[in-house]
Amino acid sequence: MSTTVIWSPVLMERPDGTRYGIHTYYQRHGIGGWQRIELQGGIEHPDGRREPWAALVPRAEVRDDNRRLSSATFDFTMTDGSARPITVTAVGDTGFHLGTGLYFGFDGHWHGEWRGDLHVDGEHVDDCTEPSTAKRIHQIRDNVVRIDDPVGGGVGYGNLQTIFAGPHPDIGLTEDASFM
Repeated sequence: MSTTVIWSPVLMERPDGTRYGIHTYYQRHGIGGWQRIELQGGIEHPDGRREPWAALVPRAEVRDDNRRLSSATFDFTMTDGSARPITVTAVGDTGFHLGTGLYFGFDGHWHGEWRGDLHVDGEHVDDCTEPSTAKRIHQIRDNVVRIDDPVGGGVGYGNLQTIFAGPHPDIGLTEDASFM
């Protein structure tokens, strides 16, 4: 089974200073010839109008060993059938791995676990790019990205969270290297 999850809110700005938002939540689960895709989001205008996505085909470049996305093109289709491709570029290796915040558990601890009246702790992880570290802190992370939207004319910076679980042979991800 393969799973792709993409979640991203982004504030976009055009050269004239006008702004708009892009929000995406996408899940694809597939096994054999079967797949299920769920998609929410679209373009959000300052006056409250929304232009929803109708479809998304993500084309991502992701490291197999630690499942970090370096870049992508998201080929969106709007409800009127028009194409809306956007490009995504990771700003760098920076990001916050949500596993250290107990997403999917961390070192035997979980959200909502009773650890006393007041429990305060923290983590410092030197190099999250190492595959063994990525497996410990899980692949889902807040990734700072640059978004280019040639159709809307905007450029923005935002947060991109991704999960690429299982094999994704179309982008070079193997079952052997898969982890949550």
